[in-house]
Amino acid sequence: MADKNDITFEIMEHIGVIDTIDNREEKWTKEVNVVAWNGGKPKIDVRDWNEAHDRMSRGITLTEDQAMKLTKALVDRFRARVGIANGLFIFFRLREQWIAWYICAALEAVMNILAGQYVLLVLKLGYFTNTTYGYIKWSHYIRTHKEDQKSLL
Repeated sequence: MADKNDITFEIMEHIGVIDTIDNREEKWTKEVNVVAWNGGKPKIDVRDWNEAHDRMSRGITLTEDQAMKLTKALVDRFRARVGIANGLFIFFRLREQWIAWYICAALEAVMNILAGQYVLLVLKLGYFTNTTYGYIKWSHYIRTHKEDQKSLL
C-alpha cells in the first residue's frame, strides 16, 4: 500500500530542456513538461529532473492559462527592451533600427495571436510594409548623403 505522503506523477509530454546542471554527481536537467501530479489534471511543470526521471527538485506548476499569461508577460518584456534599443539605434542613425522595427512588429504580432486579436494582424502587415518602405528610403538617403559629403571634400 502506498503511503499517503507519496507523490505520484506521470510526464504526459516533454516540451523542452532549459538547462543542464553539471554540479551534481549525476546529470540533471531543468525541463518544461506537462505533468499529471497525484492523478490530477496535467499542468505545465518547470523543475530539475535526474536522467532517469525518478527524482526531481522543487519546481513550479502552471495551468495553461497561467502559462499563457507568463508567455505574454515575457514577450512584452522582451518587446520593451527591443523598443529601448531601437530608440538608441534611431538616435545614432544606425541601420540596425530597421531590424529592431521588424522585431518589434513581429513580437507585437505574436502578442496579438496569443491574445486572439487576429484582426490586428492586418495592422502589423501595415507595420511590415511601412518598415520596408522606410528602410528603402532611408538607405537611398544615406547613400545620397554620403556622396554629397564626399563631393564637399
